[in-house]
Amino acid sequence: MSKTMKIILSVVGLFVALIAVSIGYLYFQFSPLMGNAPPDYVVKNYIEEKYGFEIDIIETRTYGMGASPEFIVSPETDEDIRFNVIVDSSDHSVIEDDYSYALEADKEFQKLKTVILVIEEMGFTGEEHTDIRLNYNYESISLILMDHEGINFKMFAADGLDRYYALYQLIVESQADLDNIVIADESSSYSLDLFMEPLAAAKNKEEFLTILKTYHPLIVSHELVRQLQDEAAAIKNERFYFGNQFAKEHGDDEDPWLQCIEVSETAECTSAHITITYQEDGFTSGNPYFAKDLETIFGFIATHLEPEIRVETISLEADDLSGDSLEIGYEDRMKYEDVEELIAFLLNE
Repeated sequence: MSKTMKIILSVVGLFVALIAVSIGYLYFQFSPLMGNAPPDYVVKNYIEEKYGFEIDIIETRTYGMGASPEFIVSPETDEDIRFNVIVDSSDHSVIEDDYSYALEADKEFQKLKTVILVIEEMGFTGEEHTDIRLNYNYESISLILMDHEGINFKMFAADGLDRYYALYQLIVESQADLDNIVIADESSSYSLDLFMEPLAAAKNKEEFLTILKTYHPLIVSHELVRQLQDEAAAIKNERFYFGNQFAKEHGDDEDPWLQCIEVSETAECTSAHITITYQEDGFTSGNPYFAKDLETIFGFIATHLEPEIRVETISLEADDLSGDSLEIGYEDRMKYEDVEELIAFLLNE
């Protein structure tokens, strides 16, 4: 073989080797993203060396390019305990685990287990119809439940309070030290948070509701709407009504036309936002009824809401679902006592 041929073969060999190394590197970097997570034995060996027990891998999660894969694991001898192991996506070494926090959560779960059957009989399950478990992070321990009867904020005090108060009392009796209980509605995006520390001050069901309202202004909003529904219906006409047409079209009864923005410690609404559906193409100075309608709306607010409840904004939304709207802020209402001047300001005329 000639010297030239040897050189050519050497160069070709080096080139092939570089390609192989590059392919191997890319595979190593992106294999978790292509469904090839780090091998299970990396996590199993790590746990056995650190804690001295074998594990079952429950689930493996990845959260996007370059993200570290997360393993959810459980000791083979104790399926109640589940904890997370995070693995470096670049070299598949273990970054951290939260076994110590899982142990703390398990202590509370063992207390909670004494009442789980009763909780299930009340119509609750774990997230996404799973078994009831505790969720934890580095700062808190939470119980997340799915309510299969649904959360009805519209009639909360009448239909839901007794059940949630009984659930709260049951968990207190179990002596499980939880930071909060999150109750989710499987049929909507609504959820109810029971923060255990502030609720501990409640001596009875009425005080429980008061504290709950301070964290859930939607309860207060629906109570006010129910109290004012006759008065609001009395002033509506063919041009406007109180409420959001989009919510009405989709049958969303949980979207009140008055929404409390702030609630006092005694669960009184102190500021709010009002939504009114107004006729198509009605936001013009050429509308001969516009000023009169605004005067009627402002009179309703002055009679039934202010000054106790400051109406920060009034949203007039077109009834054709076009997205056209007009926002009237509190400061503008106070500045322009003359409605015609206010309309000119709002329309930039």
